[in-house]
Amino acid sequence: MGWQKEIAEDVKKAKDTSLMAMDYTTQQKNKFLDVLSTNISRNTKKILSANSRDIKNVMKNKYSSAFSDRLMLTNERISKILE
Repeated sequence: MGWQKEIAEDVKKAKDTSLMAMDYTTQQKNKFLDVLSTNISRNTKKILSANSRDIKNVMKNKYSSAFSDRLMLTNERISKILE
């Protein structure tokens, strides 16, 4: 499967999930955010490692520095996401 098709399928799944989430209660949404936050915290090293590979590919393929900056994650940026 090509990466474009894989991304298109992921986008469709995300859209379908977001439509279902519209009916969730505030309590259900807060529980989801708590679980998401915990998983991000537990997997920060893996996330930063994968992001580092992505940044190397961006630089190799000569994308703009603005794009690279938006893509780049640091411990500080992840901490801000979790706030």
